[in-house]
Amino acid sequence: MMMTNRIPQARRTQIQILLEILKAASCENSSKTRLAGKSGLSFQRFEGYFSLLLEKDLLEPLECDDGPILVYRVTDRGHAAKAALAEAQRLLGGPSDLEQLIVEPLLE
Repeated sequence: MMMTNRIPQARRTQIQILLEILKAASCENSSKTRLAGKSGLSFQRFEGYFSLLLEKDLLEPLECDDGPILVYRVTDRGHAAKAALAEAQRLLGGPSDLEQLIVEPLLE
């Protein structure tokens, strides 16, 4: 059996994952599949975060001119949330305290 030298990665927090999805959608209008791929999550796990972003009006669907595929973009509210979460994470020196206050109740 061939062994690989994988560097263990620290687990991302829910806030980090939400920020990554919002950042990915901010760069370009992306399909759901593309956003899922950029998030680095399984599609099933991605669904929970994606649904939350849509439900809270942080992402919105747009019809694509190329056909029936929907693309998504960050709303003004999503840009504000992204900036606020990033700033709170920076000020507190990490997202761990924010997890319990903000994200965990939303995902329940």
